[in-house]
Amino acid sequence: MEDEMADIELLEQHLKKTSDISRQMTGILAKFDSRLVKLEKTIRPLHSATQSLTRLATNIDRTMESINYMASQKQDVVAEENLVLRGPKSGQLHLYVDALERLNANIAFQSGDPHAKETSRLVETGAKKLCQLYTKTVAEATARSAIDPTNYLQSLDNFPTIDETTMDKLVPVVDALRKSPTPATHPSHPGAAAIFAVIQEAQAGYADMRSQWCKKAVDGGIRRILAAADTGTDRIAVGREFGIWVDGLLAMADAEYKTLQLCALLPNRELIKETFEIITRPLVSVFSSSLSTLSSLVKKNLQNNIFMALAIYSSLSNSQERYTDLMLRRTGRKDNDLSTGIHSLKGVCIRSFPELLLEIKTPAMSPPTATPGRGEIGTGIADVTVMATNYLEQIPDVADAMSSMLITLGDGNWRMGEGTIPGAKPRVEESTDPEQVVLEHFTFDIISTLISTVNTTSRFLKRPALTSIFVLNNISFIRDRVLLAPRTNVDALLSAPTQDVLNSSYRSSKAAYFDTNFTTLLSCLTDDAKDKKAGIKDKFARFYEALEEIAERHRYARVLSDDDEGRDKLQEEVVRLVIPALQRFTQKHRDKELSKNPSKYIKLSPEEVERQLRGLYK
Repeated sequence: MEDEMADIELLEQHLKKTSDISRQMTGILAKFDSRLVKLEKTIRPLHSATQSLTRLATNIDRTMESINYMASQKQDVVAEENLVLRGPKSGQLHLYVDALERLNANIAFQSGDPHAKETSRLVETGAKKLCQLYTKTVAEATARSAIDPTNYLQSLDNFPTIDETTMDKLVPVVDALRKSPTPATHPSHPGAAAIFAVIQEAQAGYADMRSQWCKKAVDGGIRRILAAADTGTDRIAVGREFGIWVDGLLAMADAEYKTLQLCALLPNRELIKETFEIITRPLVSVFSSSLSTLSSLVKKNLQNNIFMALAIYSSLSNSQERYTDLMLRRTGRKDNDLSTGIHSLKGVCIRSFPELLLEIKTPAMSPPTATPGRGEIGTGIADVTVMATNYLEQIPDVADAMSSMLITLGDGNWRMGEGTIPGAKPRVEESTDPEQVVLEHFTFDIISTLISTVNTTSRFLKRPALTSIFVLNNISFIRDRVLLAPRTNVDALLSAPTQDVLNSSYRSSKAAYFDTNFTTLLSCLTDDAKDKKAGIKDKFARFYEALEEIAERHRYARVLSDDDEGRDKLQEEVVRLVIPALQRFTQKHRDKELSKNPSKYIKLSPEEVERQLRGLYK
């Protein structure tokens, strides 16, 4: 037991000694930790200072490298000055541009250096040399022969403004000048303002040269059109050609705008607008003056030129949106000459419709005259008939423009308050195709008015036989040209009432012709129980006298002179009307004891009379 207690006591002593040693080690470690903290605080400022010194040394090295590089460049300024003053040489443009860029870099490095102004003047000289090269290249491209823009309407992508070879030369110059110092990009550059002025002048020169080239391109075409408008006969073709010319003008303006975007030295949006306005200025001027000239021609002789005006209106209406985009939005212009011209033409055309009806009515107030070559005076085709028929034939070619204007005027208002003519229904506003209906109504009124004028005018001839020939000739001419054998699609504009009017008038005129020319002849072939030999002899005598009178009348009053088929039908009807009656009358009285010499009174056989009747229509 005592041994065990002794062991325990010994263990306690060892444990106490171990604990004392642990406390001593902890104290020693704590001292080491505090010393390390102090050491770290001491080293940290030294480390930071070392990093700063390292960065400073690196910056100094780089600065020295830059100084050495710029110093070496400074030594080459004299050589570059000689290069700049000589100007860019063919195939060495990149060397010239590189030299200018180095000079600009020197100016940036030498800020405040008194030599910087001299260098900037050298850069300005270089910019002038580049602008001279730019102007010369553009001038060479512009000096080539003018084109006709209308030849390229089917291939707008190939529209020739500046050729590809010239563009290859021009683009590097443009790129170099666009990088030149200007107040907007290099406000501190001493030569920026002067360089900007030089570039601006070069761009203005570009605009002037291109504008003159554009003017030459369109001048030839418009001179030809104006000459045709003044002397030509196909007015619709002139109007359409003017529309094609305008399309060519706009196509050229569009191509010039695209070229300008590539060649503009100052590609600022507002500056491009100003430049494009200069380029298109002569185009707008030529367009405006030519449209004014054509409008004056239309107003001078409205009915003669109305279809030219309608064709121009139709063409320009299709070009209005494109004109607005090119000549107004892209240039900043305010005045829309095309829109003004369209409105002016529309007003003139609308005014012409009631004036046409008035012109058709006018001949009824004076004796008729025939068109030379269409028959003798008084019985041929009247001028008003030819005029109105030609008018009708041309309507289909400008139907869209005319229907639009007639609707604007109002259905029937072209009659100037005369009211509705029976048969002109249906009403336009109730129709599913108002354009077609309004044209049918207008056509109906023209034909009705013309027929009325022909009938009224015929009364001036006094002699019924000549009156009937005049009416038949004119009514047949109208009917043939617009209904039976139209040369255009005018028959598509003839409503059922219009066709009825034509056919009814033709039947009436033909009946009047037979009545006034052959009634006397036929009256000689009637039998009367009271007739004796003397009366029969007198009838034969009067028959041949009437036949001779008819033949004489038809020698100077030609019937249907331009209608071979109509004449053939008419002579057959005349033969069927006269010859059977003559045969019966001759046969009946030849068998009687008319005279010892019947041939004294029966001068011609029915066959000979038939030949004479057919000869009336040869």
